Amino acid sequence: MEKYWIWFFLIAIAIFDIYHIYYGFETGSIPNFFDHSGANEKFKVGESPVMFWCSMVFHMAGILFVTYIAIISWRNKIAT
Repeated sequence: MEKYWIWFFLIAIAIFDIYHIYYGFETGSIPNFFDHSGANEKFKVGESPVMFWCSMVFHMAGILFVTYIAIISWRNKIAT
């Protein structure tokens, strides 16, 4: 039996990243996943545009990484 759970995991990561990019464009703020103290929970484009766009790029890189892994996995599945 093949392992299809990896496809669901990749889709979940892509949906998570797409949602945060959409949320960031709509509200102008994006959650800060790197702050564990709770002092700066969100980056707002007006307060810190560099960190806002760095977080947006982080989520876009997640989408590209998931797409790359999916393509490589699909090619290996077809080749075998």
